[in-house]
Amino acid sequence: MAIRWRNYDTAGLRTTYGSGIFRDHVPARDGAVPERLRTAGAILIGKTATHEFGMGVTTNNYFFGPTLNPSSATSRPRSPTSARAAW
Repeated sequence: MAIRWRNYDTAGLRTTYGSGIFRDHVPARDGAVPERLRTAGAILIGKTATHEFGMGVTTNNYFFGPTLNPSSATSRPRSPTSARAAW
């Protein structure tokens, strides 16, 4: 089952909160939600894009650029919701 998240600390996965300040931040331990998911057997493989600290409504991030459509690197998903989980 796929679950979309963006600002939870996840051990071993880069967690930027959409901010350049946290560009290289890789948490040593999981936050509460990822910890519970792993305990239940989930395999965490990635995260979704977000505006800086989750504040914004478009697919463009100042530090990391726009979210691109995975089937066409020259186009963007059409809505913020689909862009965050484009995969």
